[in-house]
Amino acid sequence: MARQHESFSIDGMLDMVNDSFKEVKEMLADIKTKKSEEVSIGQMFELQFKMNNASQISEMNTAVIAASNTAILSMTRNLKQ
Repeated sequence: MARQHESFSIDGMLDMVNDSFKEVKEMLADIKTKKSEEVSIGQMFELQFKMNNASQISEMNTAVIAASNTAILSMTRNLKQ
């Protein structure tokens, strides 16, 4: 039976990070362009949620890439022996 290989797309992961930070930037720009000096508590919570989400997605992608690099390094060490 042939081995099946699972893969992941670095471009897809970068797109997720870029999209999440784009949402945060759009929300900040929207708040900045509003004429009123007030920002509602709901907007603040939504912005905090989006920023937290963007941070977690970025952190997750970093962890996945670091783990794959560690696995590849381990495989190359085993080949040298």
